[in-house]
Amino acid sequence: MDRVLKEYDLIIGPTTPSIALKDEDAQNPLFGELADVLAESSSEAGLPGISIPSGLSEGMPTGIQFIGRHFDEQTILNASLALEKELGRVILEI
Repeated sequence: MDRVLKEYDLIIGPTTPSIALKDEDAQNPLFGELADVLAESSSEAGLPGISIPSGLSEGMPTGIQFIGRHFDEQTILNASLALEKELGRVILEI
């Protein structure tokens, strides 16, 4: 990741590999591992990251994450705020 972040200000990607998991998926022993696989690497590398809602797919929430350089939280905060302003707030009907 450090090599990529030398050339780019931040990394943008999905928060999870699929739409939000359903309640019945919680019975799977890998439930947490499946949901967290894309977000773990930045935490393990000690890089700042943020995830925001990005919309709905099949009625389930989706998210987008921003990963930044060490000690450069402001860049990911600025990017996530700009995207949130562009997308608007995602409201779930319960």
